[in-house]
Amino acid sequence: MGRRGDSSARPVKEDEKSMKPLIKCISAPETKRGLCCLSAVVVAGLMAGLAFDLRAADAAKLIQLDATSPGRVFEGVGALSAGASTRLLPDYPEPQRGPILDFLFKPRFGAGFQHLKVEIGSGENSTCGSEPSHVVTREELANPQPRGYEFWLMAEARKRNPQIILDCLPWAYPHWVGDPFSPESADWFVAFLETARKHYGLELGRQSRALSGPAHEQALHARSGHQIRNLVSH
Repeated sequence: MGRRGDSSARPVKEDEKSMKPLIKCISAPETKRGLCCLSAVVVAGLMAGLAFDLRAADAAKLIQLDATSPGRVFEGVGALSAGASTRLLPDYPEPQRGPILDFLFKPRFGAGFQHLKVEIGSGENSTCGSEPSHVVTREELANPQPRGYEFWLMAEARKRNPQIILDCLPWAYPHWVGDPFSPESADWFVAFLETARKHYGLELGRQSRALSGPAHEQALHARSGHQIRNLVSH
């Protein structure tokens, strides 16, 4: 009999009893041989798959070039002004501010951006700050205001590069808009385009639809897209 405190005298637990047949089975010679065979089959399968992938990668690929096809056009490198990221730039005094804008947008000089996308301000905290809306209330649809600095920035960019692509999108919407895909949203979009045209003589080539949250970037909804096109054309 073991002495008190001797580990050899401790009772055997039920889970240890249940493990003994499994340990005995794994220790059996026939089981070891089976595991070795299974491992060999798995390794052989992996090697065969790898060899197939390598052969596929080494196979000759035919790339057809059609000089008559317009294909996809590389439209250049662009920048995004949103989330109050450009807030301090309008406050720079001259002559320092002009050269900064030259480095950003002047062709073949500095960054030379060919595409500028700006946020349509909504008064909400969109990331690093809040940008004011051109239409704060529904009543202001009758007379939208060029608030903020994004209109100014687009105008400065176009002065330096008349061919620059101008784009806009919202991170949020004023409370009165409600559903981002509603007729009110279309009116709010159109008011931004009309404000850019009326106060700065700007024509924007593109517009995007965005939602705050997980679905940040979404394709423009068909219904409001048709509404916007109809409103702009009148």
